[in-house]
Amino acid sequence: MLAVAVVLRFYHLDTPSMWLDEILVPMAARHPVSYIFDLVTTSEVHPPTFYLLVKLLMACGVSDFALRFVPAALGVGSVAAIFVVARRHLSPAAALYAMAFLAASPLHIYISRVVRMYSILIFLFILSTGCLLAYAQSASRRDLWRFIACNIALTSLHYVGFMILAAQFAALCWVAPRQDSRRRWQDLGLALAGSALAVGLVLPFFISRLLRTHREQFMGYSYLEALGNIAAKLGQVLWLFPQWPVQVLVALPIVAGVVLAVRLKTAAGRVFACLAVLPVVFLILAKYDYYAFNVWHLSFLLAPVSVLFGLSAARFVPKVPPALGAVVLAGGLGAFMLGPRFADFYAFDTTIMPFFTLSKPLARNLPALLGQDGAVVFCDVCTLNGYYWYADQFGSGDRLRQQAVASGEATRTVRFVSGSGSFGDYAKGEGAFLARFGQPASVEKTFQAAVYRFEVPKTPLPAVRTLPYAATTDADLLRFYATVDSAWGLTLDTNWGGAAGPADTGEAGFEYVVENSAPGPQLVVCHQAFINTGRENRYVVRYRFDDEPFVDAARIVGPTGEVDMGFVAERREPYSRLTVRVEMALAPYTADFAGGNQSTLGFRRMDLRIVPLAEAAAAKEPGQAGAGL
Repeated sequence: MLAVAVVLRFYHLDTPSMWLDEILVPMAARHPVSYIFDLVTTSEVHPPTFYLLVKLLMACGVSDFALRFVPAALGVGSVAAIFVVARRHLSPAAALYAMAFLAASPLHIYISRVVRMYSILIFLFILSTGCLLAYAQSASRRDLWRFIACNIALTSLHYVGFMILAAQFAALCWVAPRQDSRRRWQDLGLALAGSALAVGLVLPFFISRLLRTHREQFMGYSYLEALGNIAAKLGQVLWLFPQWPVQVLVALPIVAGVVLAVRLKTAAGRVFACLAVLPVVFLILAKYDYYAFNVWHLSFLLAPVSVLFGLSAARFVPKVPPALGAVVLAGGLGAFMLGPRFADFYAFDTTIMPFFTLSKPLARNLPALLGQDGAVVFCDVCTLNGYYWYADQFGSGDRLRQQAVASGEATRTVRFVSGSGSFGDYAKGEGAFLARFGQPASVEKTFQAAVYRFEVPKTPLPAVRTLPYAATTDADLLRFYATVDSAWGLTLDTNWGGAAGPADTGEAGFEYVVENSAPGPQLVVCHQAFINTGRENRYVVRYRFDDEPFVDAARIVGPTGEVDMGFVAERREPYSRLTVRVEMALAPYTADFAGGNQSTLGFRRMDLRIVPLAEAAAAKEPGQAGAGL
């Protein structure tokens, strides 16, 4: 059965693409530690521990196999650990069936094959439960300290640890040795203090995240709605696939196992019954129902559920030798996973979460469609960063970082990449996208993506022929690349109205050029709107007339939020060309849930006005200072 567990977790471990929640982990962990702590207090819903662990693992390699190795190894470790705990505190037969159930559980196989913390959490949960049962037998403080240590590590991985601690403490109150009443209360106090310490270590991250975006997850739902959602998730815990008759069939022996566990009147029976039932009760009482609440958040229930299944199987399948029955169960489910469900877990270019764009096949198939010239804009920065992750491993990531638009190009090639039918904030679908931007020169499709190629004629900002003069431009997909004179190292972020910023951490910029033939001294007023929410991000505006040296107009170091700023320049000598240059530097410190931080810096709009200097001077208030920045 251990061999079945190893095969089901390690076979083709490197083959499927990481999906969204997976790939966000290494993409965040590649940044400085300060970025990780910023992430878990702003955008992420988990403590920083797993991100820090992955950051250490990345020193050994960044392949999918290297990153998934620890979850897979501890997934196998959980299968062995559940056998040891159940055999020691229940019976060999129950232990064998519990081991078989966990070894071939589709949900446990899944969480053991992804770069997430859930298999590690389950492993620690089983260890802490074993320590709890050992303490219930021996009353040894050593076992109690081990129990507390496991729970501190467990809670540092995920906030579901709060429910686990509450359920375990309730079980501890039920099974703690009663021979010495004073010692019993001291031990319960020690366990409670240990739980408080475990919660306290991660509570700042939890509160920060809760106050920012998750306040609504405990309100606005009826008990019936919450119960229905939780029941559906429990069905998936037992049987991951959407086949409710199978879920009911699996649930029956587990419900029977709860009854058997309580009737045993032993510490083990009471503990496993509490650990399976109480977390569900807590969820129902809290009316917890949130759009991001998924089955893997309840995957820790697989630990007690496996044991309850083992109890029931050992009781109701007495005529079959337990070893044979357990092997048949594990082998049969394993054959099902490697057969009819092979495509969900082990096949090339697949994942169990197909409704998100898969970055690995995208990075493998997309470069041929992107060419070596022109601009590339992704539907969202999350898809872009996922593409980077694998494209860098395949040697093609720098194409996007180094993209440029040259001054002499009369026609600019702009490619828009739509992933899984998404067009970002530009449009809700392809029809609306084409209605907004017109028909592209070509549309090429590859795995879960389509590339829309536009050939955009260069259309500079209007020349200054008479005064007053006014022109406006922005970060619209086609208008930006039509009006800009040159650009380097940047792309467009489609969200929040659109912004032009660095394609990745580092430097980028662009220039606008305006030809001038209007006579006389002039006053140039340039207004820009941009976003700069990242620590140590830099946004610099410079200008020059003809080929004179650039003059610094503004140098903004983030975070400053959304900014409207401008500069005023007096020009008394004739000139034929005004150049406005923007230089940006994206620092790697401020987190964004997309796995990078491109959304923290970007140009949005520029308004340029030029008026006769004499007219501006006449309109000036008496005593007002001269023109400046």
